[in-house]
Amino acid sequence: MVSVADGFAGRPDICKFIGGYRSIVDFKTAQQMTSRMRLQTAGYKFLHNAWFPYQPIEKRYGLRLQPDGFYKLVPHDDLDDEKAFYDLLVAAQANEKAAFWKAKYA
Repeated sequence: MVSVADGFAGRPDICKFIGGYRSIVDFKTAQQMTSRMRLQTAGYKFLHNAWFPYQPIEKRYGLRLQPDGFYKLVPHDDLDDEKAFYDLLVAAQANEKAAFWKAKYA
């Protein structure tokens, strides 16, 4: 999925119903689930909801795939994740624009 207006793209691993809620699940093989992973699913939710406004994502998860074959489904339920994702996206784009102008006028 792409958001030309917001200048980013992403592709979630899977969208499905979990416990009756339309959910995004991102597969991870890392030893630890980090807060950055929550930002990634927040971005996927943002994109999905822009593309499919009548089928909004209600829940986000990371699925930690462990080397021993077991897995752990980790809810990404911090409501600040979505705001943080968007604010960080805007800040990164502003820094990119500022670097261009600094180079031009240095």
